[in-house]
Amino acid sequence: MDSNENILCLIAGYTSNTGFQGPLGQIKFGILWRILYMLDLFGSDFYEELFFIIFVLSVFGSLRWDFNLLPFGYGIGLGLKNYFDQYYPFKPAEGWLHTRGLNGEKQWNGTLSGDLPIHRFIYEIYVCYPGVLGFTGLKFLSKGMPLYLGSALWVKIKNV
Repeated sequence: MDSNENILCLIAGYTSNTGFQGPLGQIKFGILWRILYMLDLFGSDFYEELFFIIFVLSVFGSLRWDFNLLPFGYGIGLGLKNYFDQYYPFKPAEGWLHTRGLNGEKQWNGTLSGDLPIHRFIYEIYVCYPGVLGFTGLKFLSKGMPLYLGSALWVKIKNV
């Protein structure tokens, strides 16, 4: 475990450019991404159409989950990139995130990006960089940015 991660921890954060995805979405879309990757390896002709359908389903799935005040087992993505626009630059999260867990007390301030070694997920029309896995707690919007308080299974962040 390195100095930029914590496990089984309490977490508090207030960050911009942040996306949330429920546990079912993480499992469902992780499997679908692998299927798409395999179809691409074998040169399937309907790869792009299938990808578009899955993308649309993920957008509607993330919108439905976004209004949950009490998230359970969520992934939190820190940093966003517009999937449809290849020229849209990566936008890291701005704000602060504090944890207290098995790796001690960790604090990140400023420009942040998720660094967990798992698949990125889709939130609205953005690809998110996962930084928190297994978040359970409260999530509020304050001045257009999410404020979240709770616990997490695994947190791994890098300062950008």
